[in-house]
Amino acid sequence: MFAASTPPTPGAISHGAGFGDCAAGATGDPAAGESIFRRNCTRCHTIGSGDHRAPDLLGIGSRRPRMWLTHWLEDSEYMATWNPYAM
Repeated sequence: MFAASTPPTPGAISHGAGFGDCAAGATGDPAAGESIFRRNCTRCHTIGSGDHRAPDLLGIGSRRPRMWLTHWLEDSEYMATWNPYAM
């Protein structure tokens, strides 16, 4: 098992959801990002509204490194297999 801070090896994430470019710092459309979040994430996550099925995402950038977040957005199922903080 990998340590919690060990990122996947390059190329390990091969079938992601396509969010990596945005998470990696590419410019984008905030309204489109909000739409993607509402469509794909709000079933489980909140932003500042407290406990739900998944962690509240308010301040997530201070709790997880950018690389971790990028990998999570690319392939959360893979991340959950090796990272105890993923679930």
